[in-house]
Amino acid sequence: MKLWRIRKEERRPALRLWAGLFLSACANLLAWSVLTAVFLKTYGIGSFPLVFLLSSAASMVGSALYARLAARASAGASARIFSLAAAVLLALAAARAGEGGLAFFALLLLGNSAFVSFVGSQLMVVANDRFTPSQGKRLFPLVNTAHVVSGVTAGLFLDRFVGTLGIGGMLMAAAALALLALPCAARTRADKREASQQGEVGLFAYVRGNRYVLVLAGIVAISWVLTRAFDVAFASVADARFPTAEAYVRFSGLYLVVTSLSAVLFDALLLNRLLERIGLTRGMAFVSNAVTAGVAAMLIVPTFWPVIAANAVRSVLIDLQATSMQVMQGVLPSARRAGVNAFLEGYLATAAGALGALAMLAFDALVPSAFAPSDSMRILAALMLLLLAVRAWLNARLRARFFETLHAQVRQGDDDARLRALETLVEHKFYRQEGIGLVIDVAKDPRASVALKETALSTLGAVADPSTLRVLYNLLSGRERAVRLGAARAIAAFPAIRDSFFDDAFSRHHAVEKLRALFAGEPDPEVRAVALDALVKLEDPDIVPFLAKLLRDGDAQAKADCLYSLLRFNDPGVIDDVRPLLREGDPALRALAVRVIWPFPWERKALKDAIAGLFPVLKEETFRRLPAARKEAFRLGTKLAGDIRLQAETKRLRALLGWTDRAIRLEAALSLSKLGEKDGPEAVRTLLSDKKRPELDRVDHSLKWGRYEPDVRLRLVDTLEEMAETPRKG
Repeated sequence: MKLWRIRKEERRPALRLWAGLFLSACANLLAWSVLTAVFLKTYGIGSFPLVFLLSSAASMVGSALYARLAARASAGASARIFSLAAAVLLALAAARAGEGGLAFFALLLLGNSAFVSFVGSQLMVVANDRFTPSQGKRLFPLVNTAHVVSGVTAGLFLDRFVGTLGIGGMLMAAAALALLALPCAARTRADKREASQQGEVGLFAYVRGNRYVLVLAGIVAISWVLTRAFDVAFASVADARFPTAEAYVRFSGLYLVVTSLSAVLFDALLLNRLLERIGLTRGMAFVSNAVTAGVAAMLIVPTFWPVIAANAVRSVLIDLQATSMQVMQGVLPSARRAGVNAFLEGYLATAAGALGALAMLAFDALVPSAFAPSDSMRILAALMLLLLAVRAWLNARLRARFFETLHAQVRQGDDDARLRALETLVEHKFYRQEGIGLVIDVAKDPRASVALKETALSTLGAVADPSTLRVLYNLLSGRERAVRLGAARAIAAFPAIRDSFFDDAFSRHHAVEKLRALFAGEPDPEVRAVALDALVKLEDPDIVPFLAKLLRDGDAQAKADCLYSLLRFNDPGVIDDVRPLLREGDPALRALAVRVIWPFPWERKALKDAIAGLFPVLKEETFRRLPAARKEAFRLGTKLAGDIRLQAETKRLRALLGWTDRAIRLEAALSLSKLGEKDGPEAVRTLLSDKKRPELDRVDHSLKWGRYEPDVRLRLVDTLEEMAETPRKG
């Protein structure tokens, strides 16, 4: 989970989708491997393109049903219907496997090409409805590993059991997997909205009028024609090498294992990083360039191993293109995503696949020994290179259309579409030029929702352009608390403060004035704390006297905010200003003052009295008789022992683990964890086993703000996530 940066609230829906994709992909691979092997050995390599034509005809049936269901039901409901239909048809095909004939092939084609092959497409629509594009860039690489893991699983299953179970057993296993995928299609918030809005404009009219979808369609169409060419090239060299259907199926299984394992490594280690570095549209171009190199090798040496290698390169990298396409569909209006997906993965894929099969039949008719691994294979490779060049041109067009679509969604879309577009702008850094103006308009729009404004403010805070600072500091006086907090956070994270003070001196000056005014008049402590962080970030030349005045004259909350800010100052000049707070009546301020001064070793001897006042040597019986304020001071002292790494107090902290007071035990366990002691995380786990909400929240807060060694933090995070998965107790 951590490899893909999956958050705990995303884990369950992501894994549910992953399971559905894995099961349906395994069913599809088993059925397709059986179909191609039996058809090839029954009718010969010359008739092999017919299997794609027949598959396309069956897919057209599935496409029509998919598009009709997209207009009337949710993507989740469609996936469940298709899973059930696929399971029934594949089971009927398995029952007739020994007889063969037209009935067997018809059931197998319908079960695989018309139904099970569409379940994954519908589940990806569910994913786009469930997750935003910014989540999608993190989650879809994980979700897409289902396809490659299914390749390993299906390949090993074919290699191991085809001789034992036979053709009928393989198809019965595929039927069982399709049935198991049925409960994995989750409901989403977009279900009802899609059903009600889809019919406003016809699907084909919408596609014709949307240039962005048309470019996507062009890429999908060419990809499917290329897929048929690759399939035929693979089948021709494999058929020449392996004489029987069982040998062919066994090789297909081993090939799936190797390419799928390679794809798993690629998805886990490189896919996220490539998307981060090169973006969505460049990611698709990367795939095209790599596949072009493989086809060029086929052109030079048209024999078994170059053809297999080119196919393998395409199989390993195809998830990068698939992930990019899925995320890019996420910026379409929610009411249209299911319909567009039905068009791209249904009608268009079917028609393009049929076109590719017809092209292969024509190639076989026109070129002697077209599918033999000989010089004629060079002609096929040359045609594939031509198609790849056209797809590269379409990729360039798609990049421009992607910008335009994002901007149009920000201007005109509903709240859901605008939010998704804004998140995509900031996530993929598509906010240059006129994009900045659009984001500013959203941030200043009084009719925009708070969620939209928060996202717009986050976007502006990530833009390295001082002109946006003016917009941010003017929003510090907004009426909504979330807007004030978002503006202050954006300024605190602002990357555009230059080395030369004068380059943005006026913007910085006005922002400082606004932040000080916000701090002085803001009742919310979180907003005040973030405003103070922003003042420090802006390198206010008067920040030191401002903080010193707060320490002298501010209220308790202002002093606490100030001390938290001073924790980042490595300047012994703060000692004289902070030392008077060691005698404050508020134990929280005394503990913070100790933390600020502790980094300077020569001062530690003078801190002993303050520490002893917070963390005296007590027995539990004495502690029970203390007033509530003294008990809270002792709890803060227990926490302080971990914050300042008091190794000498390790023995006392361990003794506190045996107390009956749960708050003290938890603070002692957390402090031991900060000290790197092994029994600290174990004690935290024991306490959290009761799943009480205040204790879970306390550990979560400590992980957010406390300092832990990486391995200790990892153990605590795992414990917290494990305990938080079940309902909490009050």
